[in-house]
Amino acid sequence: LAAAILGGALALAGYLLQTFFHNPIAGPFVLGISSGAKLVVALVMVFCLGHAFAVSSVTLILAAFIGACLSMGFVLLISNRIGNMSSLIIGGVMIGYICTAVTDIVNLHNWSKGSFSGMTWSNVTVMSVLVFVITVIIFCLAKPIGAYQLGESYAQSMGVNIRRFRVILVMLSSLLAACITAYAGPVSFVG
Repeated sequence: LAAAILGGALALAGYLLQTFFHNPIAGPFVLGISSGAKLVVALVMVFCLGHAFAVSSVTLILAAFIGACLSMGFVLLISNRIGNMSSLIIGGVMIGYICTAVTDIVNLHNWSKGSFSGMTWSNVTVMSVLVFVITVIIFCLAKPIGAYQLGESYAQSMGVNIRRFRVILVMLSSLLAACITAYAGPVSFVG
């Protein structure tokens, strides 16, 4: 059940990023967003476990969300300066490899492989509520998403506030990537 829920979340995150960048190969793994989420989660886990703090699923989701937003922010900075989409993809892959290298230095090899083995019904409940709420929000944004896919000028003529809409797309895709990373680890982005 967890694999199905997070698989759907991965598809939604990819769809939102492909819509945002107008690029069919954009996704959380390709743009380095999952690796940024993985890095911050790894650092939080090392800190909390080193100080004998309990790590809750909400803490992991929040840490992954912060990491995903930081990586996404860096990708957005690159996209503002680079008009070429292939260079943007290379920048995203570069961010991903840097974050993965730092995570490997922290020595969390087994966690970074990803797994559903430690899943509990409590985890499934939290992730299903989070993914369900985000899915409902995305369905409510179906018309603005369709207008945005036809071009920014068309979307503006239909009354879509482009700046606010782009922020919403980034936040929703980052939250989905954070949920996937916090519960299943980064391997779910590869498959």
